[in-house]
Amino acid sequence: MDLSYRAQLKGWHFHYVEDIASPAELPAAMNALKTQQYRWNKGAAECVVKNLPSVLRSRSVPFSTKVHAAFHLMNSTVFVSILGTALLSVPLLLVKQTHPEFRILFNIAVVFTFALLVLIVFYWTAHRERLKGWRGALRFFWTFPVFLSVSMGLSLHNAVAVLEGYIGYRTPFLRTPKLGTSAGNRPIARDAYWKSVISPITLLEGAIAAYAVWGIVIGLRVGDLGLLPYHIMLAFGFGLVFYYSVAHSLRTA
Repeated sequence: MDLSYRAQLKGWHFHYVEDIASPAELPAAMNALKTQQYRWNKGAAECVVKNLPSVLRSRSVPFSTKVHAAFHLMNSTVFVSILGTALLSVPLLLVKQTHPEFRILFNIAVVFTFALLVLIVFYWTAHRERLKGWRGALRFFWTFPVFLSVSMGLSLHNAVAVLEGYIGYRTPFLRTPKLGTSAGNRPIARDAYWKSVISPITLLEGAIAAYAVWGIVIGLRVGDLGLLPYHIMLAFGFGLVFYYSVAHSLRTA
């Protein structure tokens, strides 16, 4: 990302060629995925600090391109917003019940749920070549909520990475552990290459999963089901990330 922005500021142009594939391997364990996500999101935040001021000051870059660059570079900041929304959702539910004078504000806030439609269209467009026929559509609408939930579950881990990138906190470059196979049927090895510890962040992810379950209980008790789907996705996402983080850590110990 850093090189691409520096090159474009020098006048280079790029063309995306969709029919050329680049072989890659998906992380096989949750902690490997976290390592990858941490590096990507922190690196993106560091590129914001390094490159966004130059893009905004550039006289050769059109205003529309500057806006697009700002959204592109700051894309990882969404995890900070997701985490903040998750933590505030339960108090918001309580405020909604105890302060009816704010009800009009909550009704107006419903408009922001349309952002979900934007996400659906975005990812549908990105995967349109693999979603042919009704089977492809069914697969998308089954996997998309799971993907969205896991993204929520990774928000704490990724938000820490983003904030560290913004404040300039230096950390080592950690590679993503790989199995070296495309078959996906090799077990995770018990060696130092895969070994990972149960970090405080993992424990906090479990706590947030329990926090979301508490939000579900409160919503059912007061009869307000507006945030129920959201809290279910939070509980599922954080619970899944917590479970696999612990399970894979114990498996490689």
